[in-house]
Amino acid sequence: MTTVTATEPQKSVASIPKRSLDLMNTEVLRLVRLTPNSIAPVTYTVPRKSKAEFQEDLYPQSPSTDAALTASAWLSGENSAPKLVQLKPSTNPNAWWKEEAASSQPVAQSSAAPAASSQQASTPTATPTSSFRQSPAVSRSSAALGSAPSSTRSSGTFSGGSDNESESGSKIQVVRYTKYRHTGVKGTKPEACYTNLNTNLSAPHSSFLRANRKYLVVPWKGTGGQVGVIPFGRTGKQPDKVGCVECGSECLDFDFSPFDDDLLATVNEAAHLQLWKIPPGGYTGVERTPTTVLKGHQRRVTSVDFHPLANNVVATSSSDFTVRLWDLQKEEEKLKVEDHEDAILSVGWNYNGSNMITSSKDKNLRCWDPRASKLVWKKEAHDGAKGFKAVWLGNRDQIITVGHSKSSMREVSLWDVKNMSAPLNSTDIDQGAGLMTPIFDPDTGVLYLSGKGDGNIKMYEINEEAPFIHFLTEHRTAVPTLGLAPLPKYMCDVRNCEIATFLKLTNDYVEQLHFTVPRTKMELFQDDIFPDTRCADKPVISSADWFAGKNSDPAFVSLQPAGMPKLSDAPKEVKAKKYDFSAERTKDESQFSKEKLLDRFYKQTGTQKETEDTVLKQDLLQGAADDEWE
Repeated sequence: MTTVTATEPQKSVASIPKRSLDLMNTEVLRLVRLTPNSIAPVTYTVPRKSKAEFQEDLYPQSPSTDAALTASAWLSGENSAPKLVQLKPSTNPNAWWKEEAASSQPVAQSSAAPAASSQQASTPTATPTSSFRQSPAVSRSSAALGSAPSSTRSSGTFSGGSDNESESGSKIQVVRYTKYRHTGVKGTKPEACYTNLNTNLSAPHSSFLRANRKYLVVPWKGTGGQVGVIPFGRTGKQPDKVGCVECGSECLDFDFSPFDDDLLATVNEAAHLQLWKIPPGGYTGVERTPTTVLKGHQRRVTSVDFHPLANNVVATSSSDFTVRLWDLQKEEEKLKVEDHEDAILSVGWNYNGSNMITSSKDKNLRCWDPRASKLVWKKEAHDGAKGFKAVWLGNRDQIITVGHSKSSMREVSLWDVKNMSAPLNSTDIDQGAGLMTPIFDPDTGVLYLSGKGDGNIKMYEINEEAPFIHFLTEHRTAVPTLGLAPLPKYMCDVRNCEIATFLKLTNDYVEQLHFTVPRTKMELFQDDIFPDTRCADKPVISSADWFAGKNSDPAFVSLQPAGMPKLSDAPKEVKAKKYDFSAERTKDESQFSKEKLLDRFYKQTGTQKETEDTVLKQDLLQGAADDEWE
């Protein structure tokens, strides 16, 4: 009769009782499909010309809820046919199923039935629930799940509704306005890539790629834990032997100082923090002697992160379940935070660098006051056992975490640090196995997600509009990503509306990815998508002041090029009307009089206008006399 197709796998299906059907809209069956992420109804309707009357031929008597036998009678061997009841509403004005249908509120309405055909049909039509796919799965509201009002579990928004809903005037916004929906991604040509790289793909790095405006670094194959240092801009085929630093043991992570492009920090299996001062032009061979070596961890060091605002302040995490803070100016360990119960996966700083968050494999997200070595709060973020990563959202009191759910679905959650009882929203991403790394742009509010081995980069917009996490677009490639490094914002080509630039590491080459927003007036500085950005290359506080307890907000700088006017300052363009109807209405209506129209007609056709003295051709012909007609 008919087939229902769906994109998501089906785990189970159940039917709704007849009393819950929309009888006056000729609904003959309603099924409920269970998928991995949702419960979606599927309605079967029979198209009819008129729905004003009850279609008795479609609804025979249906079993009622009254028992035909008692338990004792059935056990004694008696049998009885079920009690039947008419479904016609007019014959049952006080029907129990009508009251239940009026009081029940379905979780999600099915889409409208097909329009009535020109002739009656007896074949039912299945109509699955339609949804506007804002992100890869189906929406689940907090009310339907029974969760707290502040927590919303969603990965899309229903846009379908029943006929009654549409007729009642309910408005459903299908497309959400955003400046970044049509963001395009453009890669570089092969000759503009960094090719012939001898990358060590087996290294257990936290970061496989880091870059600034002068250098990019990748793990390099070789003895002693080598890290290749390649000058930025020296694209094309790289020599077989590039300049490297040798860490002495397996290098586990590295990071550039945000205030000194020549300062590189590495950590290794030997529990050492090493600092390298890169000479002008980069290394020509293998450098084995670091500028500074700092020791303090008891086991291997797994991550290194510079403070975003304070100069010469570094945080390192280790397999000894501690995070230590170092003063590079004095070359000594200053602080240590503990209380972790498993491996530390990520370290992040808040807006002014006063607090620090850590994600651990014990499923807990922790917020620290590092200078007091005090744990502010701790919260279990994701149910999955594969760990998660976290990032602070700029000057907002919000945190994004990316991990796995109990069903091994990758998910992204948004948290409000003022109320950590439940996430503001949790959205399923996909069923990938790898751990994703979040990269947040506080200027645009765009979140970029990519994992090791993924060929795609997903984009979400984070704002104050529920459900807070909005799927934008996805950059799809068949080439897996091993590392993704953002370049500083001042390296973006704002003249071409480039909002972000990334370096992507693959098996043997690095390419640039340019994220641009299409605009019409490219000659103007698009200040609505390029607000003042953080001045990331200059510190705002010294290490001594920061360790003494002082805080300072970041400084900002404009990205507006010299001589390029702002879009907001440009005069508003007044669109010229293609046709001025008001001018036509003011014209003299006498030009459309009958006489003028006839004169124009005769003039165009070349015929002579008739007058009272005009002699017609038939008047000159001789006809029958009047007496001949008698």
